[in-house]
Amino acid sequence: MLYALLMLHAVAQAQPYGIETRAPNQSLLFSLQDPPPTISSSGLYSDMESRTVSPGIIPYGVNAVLLEREVTESYFVLDPRSEGGLREHQHFFPSRPLCDRCHVKEAGSVLGVTTAQLNGPFDYGAATDNQLRTLNHIGLFTRDIQSELENLPRMANPLDETVDLGLRARSYLAANCAHCHRPGVIDKADIDLRFETPLEQTGALDRIPTLASFGMSDPRIIKSGDGVNSSFYSRMLAIDSNRMPPLATELIDWQSAEVIRRWIDQIGVSTQVRFEQDLPTDFALEPNFPNPFNAITTIRYRVSDAGKVTLTVFDAVGQSISVLVDRFHAPGRYTAWWDGGNDAGQQVASGVIFTAYRQDR
Repeated sequence: MLYALLMLHAVAQAQPYGIETRAPNQSLLFSLQDPPPTISSSGLYSDMESRTVSPGIIPYGVNAVLLEREVTESYFVLDPRSEGGLREHQHFFPSRPLCDRCHVKEAGSVLGVTTAQLNGPFDYGAATDNQLRTLNHIGLFTRDIQSELENLPRMANPLDETVDLGLRARSYLAANCAHCHRPGVIDKADIDLRFETPLEQTGALDRIPTLASFGMSDPRIIKSGDGVNSSFYSRMLAIDSNRMPPLATELIDWQSAEVIRRWIDQIGVSTQVRFEQDLPTDFALEPNFPNPFNAITTIRYRVSDAGKVTLTVFDAVGQSISVLVDRFHAPGRYTAWWDGGNDAGQQVASGVIFTAYRQDR
């Protein structure tokens, strides 16, 4: 994302719309939930006759038109695994009505990234940092949000095995399913998979499905402790009309489906008891390994109580080199990595280093 922003910034240097130097816009008056009736009343232009864009607004062009009906086009794709090095690809272009099935008003119409999705680390190449902190640093937001970062919602990478399985599964469902599966969108499947909705209030737990049952003898949408007999999991593996998501996808996401199955398997009272028994009873920082190291070293730590955890690398004289972790943690076992760089992304000289672990309960 940073690369895209830098590219926009570079292209805009010859125009009065640079990202870092743009003036705060005070004229854009509409929201997606209450759009203006005309362009002239939106505040987009400071002068309608000359089509002068208001200060602070970055102009853009539309490179994809909305089709009135779906279209399938054939393309020949270079593929060394195919006979002759070519294969025919049938590409499906959805119509506007099909697009509107997912781009629903209740979800804000635009299915872009959310605060919870961006509130996490991203590898920019020269450095790894929280995406929101980075965007805030380059002045993308209308106000400074640095002091609010710790209190903002945070999703997890569904494939990050160092993070709680339940958090990863709910993050996946929120990003891929919750735009439709929320109140007021689908009557036949009125379940609520939004990130903030407790599992017991989703309407999916141990509920008999009204649509596809996939030949299961005792199906449930999410069957506690039994992912294989949950229609939710089966829909992720389907390739026919029962597939979810129903549009714009033909490949099965096996890795994410496995995350969902494992999550459903651990739902239940007895499993929850075993899960709680496996939680750490104390907080501790384990020795890093390998030690010494060349490229990267691994640091494992345990969290016994929910709270903010800070993990910092110091040099031999007590100067802070890099803050590896600074966020809220649920009880569990975690892993961090250090590549020998400081907070500015620069490699530090070899020598003795210390790692400090602090937890605020």
